[in-house]
Amino acid sequence: KNAILSRPDLLSYSLKKLRNMSNVLGTTRSKYAVLRFENESRAILRDVIGLSEEDADFVLSHSRYLSLRDPEEFLLPKLSYLLSKFDGCKKHATLCVLENPGLLDYSLHDRIMPRMKLLIDAGLDPIQINEVISLSQHEIDERKGLNINMNDVELNHVIPLKAWLIQRHLRQSAKPVIEYLASQVNGSIKDLKQILLEEPKLLNLSLLKTIQPRMEMLTNAGSPPTDISNIAMLSQKKVEEYCTICQLCRKLGISSTQRDYLYGSVCNARPQSSRSLLEKVDYILHHVFGGSKQKLKAAILKEPELLKRSLKQTIQPRAEVLHLLESIGLEDHSSDMARFFAQPESLFTQHLVPKIENWNPSELDEKHKVKDPKAGNTAELNENDIIGTLKEFSLPLTAFVYSDEPNRDRARVVHWRR
Repeated sequence: KNAILSRPDLLSYSLKKLRNMSNVLGTTRSKYAVLRFENESRAILRDVIGLSEEDADFVLSHSRYLSLRDPEEFLLPKLSYLLSKFDGCKKHATLCVLENPGLLDYSLHDRIMPRMKLLIDAGLDPIQINEVISLSQHEIDERKGLNINMNDVELNHVIPLKAWLIQRHLRQSAKPVIEYLASQVNGSIKDLKQILLEEPKLLNLSLLKTIQPRMEMLTNAGSPPTDISNIAMLSQKKVEEYCTICQLCRKLGISSTQRDYLYGSVCNARPQSSRSLLEKVDYILHHVFGGSKQKLKAAILKEPELLKRSLKQTIQPRAEVLHLLESIGLEDHSSDMARFFAQPESLFTQHLVPKIENWNPSELDEKHKVKDPKAGNTAELNENDIIGTLKEFSLPLTAFVYSDEPNRDRARVVHWRR
């Protein structure tokens, strides 16, 4: 009976052929049950969610239990439940089953239903059930056991449940990163929370390739470890620029709050190398402010744009203009020296031209007298000396317009135009 039920084609064989077939009657009841379960499971997969014969065979061949359990009790309830969560969409149910036939091996009440509820509570699509079905309860609970002393709101900000459920890398990297950060802040939960709340994405970064090297850069720059949240997601050049600004602020006695303002004003510009930025600041310190760190600090905080200007194209030329004007008796008495160097070219011209227009050489006082090397004594600068000095500027002659153009050699007012 078992042989005929399992192989109906045997009835078409001749007796002679049957006698020559060894173990033809050896089919057991369990073997017959397996074949029956397979056939019934195949029919249910086809009828309930619309699988083709080929897809049904694929699912059966990749499942451990479908051929061993009564499909009416083991398979059908699971397919019905999945369809209910997909609003009856057979296409979604088919995608889930074909993506992971092992889904149907899990217990409906002990695993599939609890994971589906967790998925929906986290705001994820039910079709992502395969991404969480294999998670153990320990892996799920580990999120709340990371020892960062956060309430539910803070925890959901730092490690959203849906990210924890579907991002395997996050589940693997979060604990080592948190332990490392805790060691850098000497176990301070307050500092650790500050870092994570300011930059939650830090937990997704590589500890060895990104976090540790950047923490070392902060240490070398004399910055606190909590600053890692400021640079974690920056490009390498931006990180170098940030650390250089930290060195500069430490040198000038600029507070951390002022430093954050300063960097926030500069960071949108194209990144500068540490060397070029330090060279620029050193030049301004000694050639503009005479070595006064206090003046340099005040200028940078007042005009952060100063740090964006090119040393060779803007700062050095303007410093030379300033020194040259001073050498011919026209000192810039403006208290806004930072603005003089930071302003755009158009404003710089407007700032400078009025001073040239109002300059009367005959009004030079005693302190503007210069020594005449040929005469061997001190004499006032005459008009020819002044004109000769102006022509030292690296500008074309057309840049100068005289108030009395036909008699330029005796003109009393010179306009300097770009």
